[in-house]
Amino acid sequence: MDMNRVFRAGEESICLEQWEPKGWVLDVGGGGEGIIGLMHKDRVVAIDLHKPELEGAPSGPLKIIMDAHGTSNS
Repeated sequence: MDMNRVFRAGEESICLEQWEPKGWVLDVGGGGEGIIGLMHKDRVVAIDLHKPELEGAPSGPLKIIMDAHGTSNS
């Protein structure tokens, strides 16, 4: 991994109880408890690298097994 391309953001928080998305929501790491999927069901695309995580998450969102890590051809 090229550490010159790694950036870290400070801690952020949002109040999900009042959040109303205006379109699709991409839930990266959307397995496990699937909180975003529970709240916004058919407006969520949940991706996770691990199939068992998605299988264990509540129904509602579209679930896709994939790696969210981007790669570079350079």
